[in-house]
Amino acid sequence: MPVLRSWGSRTSLTQPDTPILRPATQDELIAAVRSGRYRRLRPLGSGHSFNEIAAAGAEAAAVLLDRLNRVLAVRRYDIHRPRPPLPATVGTVTVEAGITIDALLRDLQARDLTLVNVGAIREQTIAGAISTATHGASIHTGSLSALVVSLKLLCADGTVTTVTRDDPGQADLFRCARVGLGALGIVLEVELEVVRAFTLRPVKRMLPVERFLTEGEDIARAHPYARFYYFPYTDLVECVTAIPVDEPPAPHSLSSATRRRLRGSVIDRHLAGAVFTAASAVRPRSSIPAAIRFAAATRTTGTGEPDTAWRCLSLPDLPPRHIEMEWSVPLPDWRAAVTALHTTIGAAPTPSFLAGFVVSLRFVGSDGDIALSPNHHRETLTIDIMQFHTLDHRPYFAATTHAIRSASDTARPHWGKFFTLSRPDLAPLYPDFELFERVRAAQDPNGVFLNPWLSRVLDLRGHC
Repeated sequence: MPVLRSWGSRTSLTQPDTPILRPATQDELIAAVRSGRYRRLRPLGSGHSFNEIAAAGAEAAAVLLDRLNRVLAVRRYDIHRPRPPLPATVGTVTVEAGITIDALLRDLQARDLTLVNVGAIREQTIAGAISTATHGASIHTGSLSALVVSLKLLCADGTVTTVTRDDPGQADLFRCARVGLGALGIVLEVELEVVRAFTLRPVKRMLPVERFLTEGEDIARAHPYARFYYFPYTDLVECVTAIPVDEPPAPHSLSSATRRRLRGSVIDRHLAGAVFTAASAVRPRSSIPAAIRFAAATRTTGTGEPDTAWRCLSLPDLPPRHIEMEWSVPLPDWRAAVTALHTTIGAAPTPSFLAGFVVSLRFVGSDGDIALSPNHHRETLTIDIMQFHTLDHRPYFAATTHAIRSASDTARPHWGKFFTLSRPDLAPLYPDFELFERVRAAQDPNGVFLNPWLSRVLDLRGHC
């Protein structure tokens, strides 16, 4: 059997002897679970998580969901549900769990619909995205998990249950399943809120760090969408806001498509990757900071062409390969956390670590009562620290983790990215952590969906 690996960290998700199930239909998957042939099962999305959340442990079969990728239904509401300053919700779309965000957005575009918010990466499956609380860059809405109206789950005993937002008898399961970590069952279908397709015009500018600390939250609140990129070893933050416009997207001619491909794949991915690879191999402590400073100094600023919202809010291609760690900091602490990060990184590399990539900063709205959302009942600034894949991430992540958590002792890690916390550290951060554990135990008493990573996070190491 081929060994499946994660995209960024190249973590092994399977071993050569791991059975891999790749069902073509839901019924095929249900039959496999009901057969009892597999002691453990671990669903895999697109392998974009940067930790071992999707890794199949010993005696486990990996379940690839990529063939369960259909759009099943679109339902339009009679009355639109307002969501100012963002577009109103006009209905829902029901999809199979293995559809990628990119494929879903393209299908919705043909129906003049879209999601109100998307993350930077569109290669994720929808099940993987909601299971880890993937989010975008708007303080006016929460993660993709907050858009979920219903979920169809395949349980450990082979039964299938549909949990919905409007059923009070399933309230606890619904609160937990929207960020379920793959621990409550295999997601078969997801129903999500949708809005009418809309157009955004991006505006880019560079800010000194001090100005970002003064104005960053105000900028985020004044715009439907705003994302920021801090360049280590500089005093600069790139600010990218998106303004809704009534005009149609700029025509996608052959030349514009070529420019998009050139910018997204050739320059931002392959050329940047080659530059950072060379810099990391030759005197990295001087060449990597020089490369970052050059990138900051040559960023394009000004107003861009109008584009469909999802293209404007996401990357045109995967960035150069890297490893990520992300912390969600409650808004009262965000300035202290960014200041601590900026001070820790400093103007030049220290003997103990090297920062080898930009830092993404995004203000995100509350996810309400979703049990394990990092945005559980609070607005946050997410600090997404990235390290180029050829550089050692451990000392850099350790230093910046210490800085952020010293400034905000209730910062929560992203479930799909690198962190070293276990249950004693995590449980105090989530008011509903024990609720999630009770729901998980009821859903999967024999630990069919556990793996070593989950067992550490939930302190169930004796079960795996």
